[in-house]
Amino acid sequence: MSIVYNFPALTIVFAMLSGILSSAFKKDGARRLNLAVMTVINLMSLAALVFCLQTGKSYNYTMGQIPSPWGNEIRFGTIETMLALFVGVMEELILIGGMAHIKTEVEETKQNLYFLMASLLLSSLLALIYTNDLFTGYVFVEINTITAGGLIMIGQKGRTTLAALRYMIMSLIGSGLLLFGLCILYDVTGQLLMQPCHEAVVQIMTTGSSYETPLLVSVGLIGIGLCIKSALFPFSSWVPD
Repeated sequence: MSIVYNFPALTIVFAMLSGILSSAFKKDGARRLNLAVMTVINLMSLAALVFCLQTGKSYNYTMGQIPSPWGNEIRFGTIETMLALFVGVMEELILIGGMAHIKTEVEETKQNLYFLMASLLLSSLLALIYTNDLFTGYVFVEINTITAGGLIMIGQKGRTTLAALRYMIMSLIGSGLLLFGLCILYDVTGQLLMQPCHEAVVQIMTTGSSYETPLLVSVGLIGIGLCIKSALFPFSSWVPD
């Protein structure tokens, strides 16, 4: 199997390591490390995209070769790698374009923490794109929430503290509903991997099982939770701040 097969998992790990190491560097060192790792991640995402386009297939990657439900699984194909490349390139361009604002709006002693948050944000987004496990998706949604809140607060300019507080309250409400929905879904289907869960849901809905009602409740909770976290109307009151 081509080494490219490992790239999606490595991009997540590299982004996490970049965040951890950024905390030990001063502002310029953290900035250079962050941008260098992001460039490497984007090149790996591009290589994975080309690999998937050439083969025309999707691949499952079992982390540590430990099977579900104890292990974790990544799934990647053309759509996933394309989205990962888009997210990585956009975040790197945003950081480069906003560098002057970072220098003026973020205290010098906290700029390495800013890049730490940016790296963890990228790792959580990549994990959300690639994960094939519903609970792992929930975990990285929460990492995304924490890092986004940190990025809002770190500027210490204007209403940033109030804005971050409102964001965290609304996001945690959404997270609670999302978690309740996933718990019910797991109780009904007995699956966390997306493909087996999909098959179980199809079976329940086509056979007229008594589990239809809790399944609909689960879908409703997950949908509302994600609407709150993504600020879809009418759950968008926290966005202006």
